[in-house]
Formats: sequence, structure tokens, C-alpha cells
Amino acid sequence: KPFSPNELVARVRALLRRARREPVPATVVTYGRVVVDTDRHSVLLDGEPATLTAKEFLLLSYLLAHRGRVLSRDTLLTDVWGYTYTGGTRTVDVHVRRLRDKLPPLTDALVTVKQFGYKLREQPPA
Repeated sequence: KPFSPNELVARVRALLRRARREPVPATVVTYGRVVVDTDRHSVLLDGEPATLTAKEFLLLSYLLAHRGRVLSRDTLLTDVWGYTYTGGTRTVDVHVRRLRDKLPPLTDALVTVKQFGYKLREQPPA
């Protein structure tokens, strides 16, 4: 097909510009002794890897992003699990318990707000 040389030059420049993009820096969040790398999907506790399920990791990331705020169970179900359920599901409670078991520093930092939900303290306990 016939083409414009200017169009060819513009497309080559666009390809070269995209190829030279600098890598996006990793998103690492530190909360006391817990280090979460969202890009690598990894969690370190005192420098040692902690094994979390995908939902546990998403829940932890969400709590870290919204630390200091009281989050209802419904909000967590909607934003982390991606669905709304108005029944009495204990899914969030079970995952929070597992996070506390796997990451002991969160035991005191992850506060239960009775009959509502959970809150991750702004600052980790000393």
C-alpha cells in the first residue's frame, strides 16, 4: 500500500520513545517489621519471606493503603473480594485471623471494631 514517509518516521519515533521508557519504581510499603512489595507480590517479616494467599495479600495491601480508617466488612468484601454480599459471611474475619497468625506484628495493630469491621493503626505498635 502506498504510505507517507512522514507517517513512517512518526511511527518509528513513537516505537523508539516507548522502548526507552524508564522502569516504574517498585511500590514498597513498610509497616513496622512488615515490608510489602506490591509489584513483586511479596511480604517480608523481619527480612524473612512470609507466605500469604492471594486474598490475604490483597487484604493486607488494602488495609495498608487505608490505614487509620475503620473499614466495614462490607467495604472489604466489595473492594478486596469484588462482590457484595449482605448476608452474615465470616470470610473477612477468617482472613484477618490468618493475617494475624502469619504476621504477629499485626496482632495488636489490626484492631477489631465490634459489629462493624477492622482498622489498621496509623503507626505500628512499638
